[in-house]
Amino acid sequence: MKREIIIACIIIILIIILNIITSNYTNEVMEEMTSDLNKIRGQLVSNNNENLEDSVDNVIEKWKEKKDKLAYYIEHTELEKVELYLYEMNSNVETDEFNIAIQSLDSCSFMVSHIKDKYKVALKNIF
Repeated sequence: MKREIIIACIIIILIIILNIITSNYTNEVMEEMTSDLNKIRGQLVSNNNENLEDSVDNVIEKWKEKKDKLAYYIEHTELEKVELYLYEMNSNVETDEFNIAIQSLDSCSFMVSHIKDKYKVALKNIF
């Protein structure tokens, strides 16, 4: 009986530790994405088209790198939505349709903040 209690406690502790690690990583990635998207939004609003395509490409590359790790514990559909909005924004920037690019960027920002809130360690997310 003692052995089962010890094993159960170890498993619970491991689950809590892994949850904290994944939550921190998710928060870090989403904060970085939010910051990058806000910079791009500033460029779009101020019509600063210089290096805009490079900025968008850099954000897409960062997302591809981070998405692989996030895919272990986050729903794939949510990650795919972020990627879809990024590519949609990229296409609109390439065709100089900046108003539509801003809409895609706003949708992407919403999904990023939604993922951040959904996977945050909070009482409302537990129950």
